[in-house]
Amino acid sequence: MLLFVLPTIFKSASLILLLLTIAVSFWAWSEAKLMDACILLPDRVWHRREWWRLLTSGFVHKDYAHLGFNLFTFTFFGFEIERVCTGYFGRGAGAAAFLLIYVGGIVIANLPTVWRHRDNPSYASLGASGGVSAVLYASIVLSPLRKLSLLFIPVGIPGFIFGGLYAAFSFAQARRRAADGINHEAHLTGALYGLAVILLLLPHTGAGCLAQISGWLGEVMSGQ
Repeated sequence: MLLFVLPTIFKSASLILLLLTIAVSFWAWSEAKLMDACILLPDRVWHRREWWRLLTSGFVHKDYAHLGFNLFTFTFFGFEIERVCTGYFGRGAGAAAFLLIYVGGIVIANLPTVWRHRDNPSYASLGASGGVSAVLYASIVLSPLRKLSLLFIPVGIPGFIFGGLYAAFSFAQARRRAADGINHEAHLTGALYGLAVILLLLPHTGAGCLAQISGWLGEVMSGQ
């Protein structure tokens, strides 16, 4: 059975990342030294040059709920982005483009956090929020009218509106430094990074996105 499954796994960068994130998170929950080696500790990144934490922090999570939410969102949007990238660039280059969006999102999204908390030895952060936000917002560019909603809330709104509202919320929470245990900076930075990279890789999607939004607005304004 394993011989039939392995070829499928290694053909999908999304599936490899999904399984790796689950495995590392579960391992870190049972091994405190691994968790300590992986989490984002800005003061140690900045002062001790432990730069690997910018990446490894994206593969460990706080608990089942944290892991489940990120993987649910990643599964819904990450696989789609990889399919689009491989469709345009081929399997190898497409997988690399997808990794640039997701893995790059994890790393880039952590940079503002490191800068802000570089002299705060008590601050720690973990989770794949930056990468998840990157693939989510890249997906919004591709399908801006697709209805999105928060978990357990059945009413959806067009993706471009959802994205705008969520970005505004993340910006406001980051500005006020909300003590809710959520790294809002990573959400916002990952979102902006995902938008920028998908438009850089597939410039034509920007025009398509605007055309879809313009058509939708025209229908709304005309009362259709």
